Amino acid sequence: MAYNNRGSAYAQQGDYIQAISDFSKAIGINSNDPVAYHNRAVAYYCLKEYDKAWGDVNMVKEIGGTVNPEVIRVLEEAAGE
Repeated sequence: MAYNNRGSAYAQQGDYIQAISDFSKAIGINSNDPVAYHNRAVAYYCLKEYDKAWGDVNMVKEIGGTVNPEVIRVLEEAAGE
């Protein structure tokens, strides 16, 4: 939880690389944490790493989490869908 919270703080400051590092550490501790995957997907989106963002969105769904519809919308828009 601490890595996820710190990652969110980094993301709010616009430091998406450090945010991704912390979200990844949170996932390493608990690979079934849909919030960490969701947050990392948003950070990847902000860095225009859309394939990685989609991978995390799919993981959220796979482990039974809920994806914010706005995240899906902006990813689809970025992909030209």
